[in-house]
Amino acid sequence: MQDSLDVFKNRPNAIMFCQELKKITIEIPIKRKDGLVFPPIPGNIYIGNLINDKVKGEKFFTSKDSLTILEQNSNPEKIEIDKSLSEKINSTTFEIELEKRKNGKEYNFYNLSIPIFSLDRQKAFVELEHHCGSLCGSGKGIYLKKINGKWKIVETWRTWIS
Repeated sequence: MQDSLDVFKNRPNAIMFCQELKKITIEIPIKRKDGLVFPPIPGNIYIGNLINDKVKGEKFFTSKDSLTILEQNSNPEKIEIDKSLSEKINSTTFEIELEKRKNGKEYNFYNLSIPIFSLDRQKAFVELEHHCGSLCGSGKGIYLKKINGKWKIVETWRTWIS
């Protein structure tokens, strides 16, 4: 709601929202002998990107969070959102939308990642993707912080665009 996603059932022309959250695999970069480091596989992220990113001038995750972040690689590949929430939104699955794409049909949906949490569970990182056609879509990284018991977006940035 804070990001103004138009996905609720009672809204005309609401966009579909995947009812399963996808996993982001956290990688440790491997430097080649020539010093080059390849970018992470699409959909994955290097732990150094998370640990070194600054939000409002301060490191968001710290080295104390690194083991907790890596342990989250044991998350399942996807997690379904709670049924009480999925009943309120125009929900779909990634498989349904992929089938539409394969058959040349129109599709327009959001896909959210499983949150990556800090050690104290007061900070999180998620990725949100919007797929709206073969050459239409974008992704964004979102840092969240629990403030007074509620999750608040503290920073977003575009990770890709088509």
